[in-house]
Amino acid sequence: MKLASLYIGTVLCGAGVLAAADPTAWSKTSWGMSDAEIRAALEPGQVRDVAERLRVGDKVEPARVGIPKISIAGTDFRVYFLTDPGGLHQISLQPIDKADATDAVFHSLEAALTLKYGTPFSRAGETSLAQWKTSTSVIRLEFVALKNVPFKSLWLIYIPVPKSDML
Repeated sequence: MKLASLYIGTVLCGAGVLAAADPTAWSKTSWGMSDAEIRAALEPGQVRDVAERLRVGDKVEPARVGIPKISIAGTDFRVYFLTDPGGLHQISLQPIDKADATDAVFHSLEAALTLKYGTPFSRAGETSLAQWKTSTSVIRLEFVALKNVPFKSLWLIYIPVPKSDML
């Protein structure tokens, strides 16, 4: 009986250590980093100061740190790191050229992300959506094309897994 208790305790403690030791957000960044820590974590010269305002849910937030150009699955993106007093809480990638906000680019990114993270939960309609979940992040790929309005949007968003889901 003592051996079984020791085994269960070891497994539970080990799971807690693994969850706490994997704070990766995107690339070399971690959730909760400050703007200065993000700059220090990434390649020198790669990160730039930006002054963008991005919609996050029902509010608009400033992005002060970003990467002007990174190529993913053959498309050039701009990366925005969103921080608040608690640190890094969202990473948003958007095509540099608005003409790249297409269904074809969505599917190209979805294929690349599926190779890395496995099969996503996805649904289609006016909004195409694919989501993946790692131990620390939710990765959301979204393409919106409104039929009656000339509006298209493509976003790749990383957010931390809610703490309640990490228990």
